[in-house]
Amino acid sequence: MKTSITTLMITVALLCTGLFAAVQAQQAAIPFTETFETTFAPGAAFLPYWSGNRMGQEVMGQYSDPMSGNRALYMAPIGEELPTTATLSLNLSTASYNFAYASFSVATRENHNDDGDSDMKRVKLSVSISVNGGPFEYGMKIGPERGFENTNSGYVKYTYPFPPHAYGQSNVKLRFTGKAGGGPCTPVKVLIDNVYVDANPTDVHAPYIVGEVRPASLNTIEIKFGEPVLAAVAENKNNYTFSWPDDHQGVAFTGTMLPRVQRARLANNGYNVLLTLHPGMSRGDYYSMTIQTMQDLYGNAPAEPYQIEELVHNVPAPGDLQITEIFFADPSTAHPKQKLQFVEIYNPTNRIVPIGGLRIKGAISAHNMPNVKLYPGDFYVITRNAAAFYNTFNFPAWEWKGSWIQYPSQQDGTTATKRLKRNPYLSRLPTTTAPPMWMKWFST
Repeated sequence: MKTSITTLMITVALLCTGLFAAVQAQQAAIPFTETFETTFAPGAAFLPYWSGNRMGQEVMGQYSDPMSGNRALYMAPIGEELPTTATLSLNLSTASYNFAYASFSVATRENHNDDGDSDMKRVKLSVSISVNGGPFEYGMKIGPERGFENTNSGYVKYTYPFPPHAYGQSNVKLRFTGKAGGGPCTPVKVLIDNVYVDANPTDVHAPYIVGEVRPASLNTIEIKFGEPVLAAVAENKNNYTFSWPDDHQGVAFTGTMLPRVQRARLANNGYNVLLTLHPGMSRGDYYSMTIQTMQDLYGNAPAEPYQIEELVHNVPAPGDLQITEIFFADPSTAHPKQKLQFVEIYNPTNRIVPIGGLRIKGAISAHNMPNVKLYPGDFYVITRNAAAFYNTFNFPAWEWKGSWIQYPSQQDGTTATKRLKRNPYLSRLPTTTAPPMWMKWFST
């Protein structure tokens, strides 16, 4: 079976069911405090002033490990395509001052299923806002760049400054959104507590970066802030520096030169910073960028530099890559819990094709693929259980961990940089189109 990959998304399949509830909440006057002490039972609607997912099936509920009081809210999202949301309805026309903000505390608790599934998913949490029925926008990421890992962590306080156009409005909705990778793996429980909304007479909060920074091209990066920023700082090209990631899934960089900012300019009334790079990024390579500082029009600046990880850009040409096999059944005699499903990707061209920045999307939705270059005739294999795969086929594959891809480590010391042995189970294409029956494996 061959399927061309022509976009950043490699679509495999998506089968999921929804748990959303259409609940209309009245607007709460501010200042407003929510400590989630009021009980909401599984299957019930949300608390007063809130709407979102119904409670139940371990998606959302109350947790008896709060920042204060007796309870906190928890989220354990199903997957990327079905985010878990909790929406607070607010009336900012009652605020005494213009500069509204929300503060809240977030922690995580390790989460396992009954089978002790080790493929545990990270969860990405964000907060955004809707004004007068408009779209949810000005999203701010909460927590680590790659999402919260499935482990226990203490509560950390965050502050979300509302964008200026929300000031004084009577119909404002503040939304917490949790997303995780696809598939049946177990996500971490993200706890939220002590949500507090108020307003200040002056702006006292530093500007934040809206959403994730994704390069528009190999030579252009656009960064949006939650409020207008000062031109003298934003347009200083020396304010932006690039570096190689310390560790990107076990694979070192291959580029010879780091990108440099040739020009920085403001757009969108001072909300956006457009960076022109020369030299630019290399296709499929990963970079980190540090913004030394940023200042809003009121003089507020962050206490520490902004750290942006995993900048990558990759757009394959039609026919660059093919999905040559998809296994959802276990072809070995191993126990079914070993989850030996895999996807095989092939480079049919006569040139090197990088796969860094691409994603397998759908039933095994995963984090961006690692910085691997496929040479002509090379394959890339991602599996649910790298150890079981190696024991069955006798060569390494990368392992899908629910919402990220892990570099393989094999018991006999082999690495993913070696050419692999001929394998009778894989690459069973028709003889008219089949590549050689052995598999080469290269990483960079």
